[in-house]
Amino acid sequence: MISLSSLDCIITATGISVDYILYGKGNNNRLKIKDTLYDMIDKGDKEELQMYYKCITTIKSYVTKREKNKR
Repeated sequence: MISLSSLDCIITATGISVDYILYGKGNNNRLKIKDTLYDMIDKGDKEELQMYYKCITTIKSYVTKREKNKR
C-alpha cells in the first residue's frame, strides 16, 4: 500500500492523474506523456539525464526484441 502523501508526490512529479495511476483511466493521452517526459528532461541534472537515457534505451531494446519475436 502506498500512502496518500507518496501518491501525491508521484502525481505532482509526473503530472499523471490519480485515476490513471489507480485505475488506468483518465485523460492521459500521448501528448501529456510527452509533455511529462520533456518536463522531466528539462529539470534533470546530468546524472538524471544519463539514468533516463539508460532506462529508455533498455526499454526500447526490449520492445524491439519482443516485436521481432512475434513475427
